[in-house]
Amino acid sequence: MRTTAQLTIMIDAVCPHCEESIDLINDTRHEASDLIEQVCTEDWGRAKKEFRATETDCPECGETFDVEGFEF
Repeated sequence: MRTTAQLTIMIDAVCPHCEESIDLINDTRHEASDLIEQVCTEDWGRAKKEFRATETDCPECGETFDVEGFEF
């Protein structure tokens, strides 16, 4: 018996205004492919520092903020 695996990617950020958790992949201002390209690279050290998601809108409080860098 066989099945297939499912790859699920989430890139979460916390709003600095209200602390709401936001999945950047589903944020309408960002192309998911652009975010994934920034993260899925052979140079993790550089990617962690250079990751950017500018003008992120918080669906909870409506404030806009920038995301710089990532952790995993």
